[in-house]
Amino acid sequence: MTPIKFPQSDWRHDSVRATDGTDIRFDLKTQDTQTGDPKPLITTEASPVWVNVYDPAIRPDSKVRLVLSDQGLFAGPNGRDDRIVDLWVPESGHATVELSPLTIHDGGYGGNHDYRQQVALVVDGNWKQNPYGGDFLMDWYNHAH
Repeated sequence: MTPIKFPQSDWRHDSVRATDGTDIRFDLKTQDTQTGDPKPLITTEASPVWVNVYDPAIRPDSKVRLVLSDQGLFAGPNGRDDRIVDLWVPESGHATVELSPLTIHDGGYGGNHDYRQQVALVVDGNWKQNPYGGDFLMDWYNHAH
């Protein structure tokens, strides 16, 4: 069966906030693709995915790094796929990056599976803290529908 691509969604906006008020925003569009016959599987992929970080501590020469841990049924070995990306600093207080496509949901004959992303952010060697757990991993539950 040839994959069927459905229309792309409008922009979605999600965010998480660190204990010091640093705002990590995700701006993305999603698209569903159906594969398989007679047992179809629908996969939702986010693309483009922009991450924008707002923190007064960010300076033009700051080093800003994002760690994205993608946890899902088909995400890499052991159900986990980690990405480490450096962000660009266009101005003080703001850093940004466009991520490569990200699978966020799949469903079909075997059930529906939302992927869970956890993010960690480092600004100039300073790990941002999760307000709900005290460590540096912040949950971004990105449900496709």
